[in-house]
Amino acid sequence: MTAGQYGNAPEAVRPLLTTLRRGDEKASVFAFVRKPKLADWQVNLAMKLLRARLAGQVAIPEIAEACRLSPCYFIRTFTETVGVSPYAWLIERRIEQACVLIGDNVMPIAQVALECGFADQSHLTKAFLKQMGMTPARWRQTLSQA
Repeated sequence: MTAGQYGNAPEAVRPLLTTLRRGDEKASVFAFVRKPKLADWQVNLAMKLLRARLAGQVAIPEIAEACRLSPCYFIRTFTETVGVSPYAWLIERRIEQACVLIGDNVMPIAQVALECGFADQSHLTKAFLKQMGMTPARWRQTLSQA
């Protein structure tokens, strides 16, 4: 590779250009493209709206519209900004609420599931097991033994 081979390309980009030219690795010129992120007000608004609908149905198009974005772009940028999709973030908050309600040991787990926006106890159990590594019943049992 000669010094003038890539002209005015910045030093940081030259190794990528060399890699692309040789075809040695799967590299992409998009590696340097900045990924879109939500503004702070959009993140706060989206989270506020998702929390407000914690126990009910969530319409992503409504939240996207409130953030002045298309639904697809909202989902992509929310995921890039927060680290998880809006739905995954909502499920995490529902599980947090379920942990509190289960810990209170006042209502049956089936009722906790409905209070937290899950379709039924089975839906809660699957999501709870995935996130917490144990079933809601085991969680309740563990808390009562502590």
